[in-house]
Amino acid sequence: MVSITNVEIRNFRNIKSASFDLKNRCAVEGHNALGKTNILEAICFALTNYLLDGSSDLKSIKPKDEMNAKVSVKLTFSNERTFEKVYYENWVKTRGTEEIKLVGHTTEYYIDGAKISSVANAQKQLMELAATFMTEMATFLQQTAWLIQYK
Repeated sequence: MVSITNVEIRNFRNIKSASFDLKNRCAVEGHNALGKTNILEAICFALTNYLLDGSSDLKSIKPKDEMNAKVSVKLTFSNERTFEKVYYENWVKTRGTEEIKLVGHTTEYYIDGAKISSVANAQKQLMELAATFMTEMATFLQQTAWLIQYK
């Protein structure tokens, strides 16, 4: 069975930079608002394009204080393969003004460090990379979302 052995998170909500070794059982504890749930949110975002609550509110995943921050979540699996998802917003300064406008966003996907050309291709390759794991993770995330919501 394939499992996630490491998670690297950059600029995801209040997590500037963190790496978590998941080879053995892992417990995350701490005070409120330190980012415990955001670790699961990051994994969920990387694997599904959704957050734990089922929304796809991508604006909420980047740090509020950094307009140009690139959000990235890199997963390493037990078969030593990697999957990385990078999200960033595209801000453009209108010629002749000082106004900077959001004109969209870009999401990039990498498997084993190689950029994947399309979302459909990335999802297909991710499913091939960890099909069994994805089914188990989807069940786990649904259960976890319920627990988080009702605690």
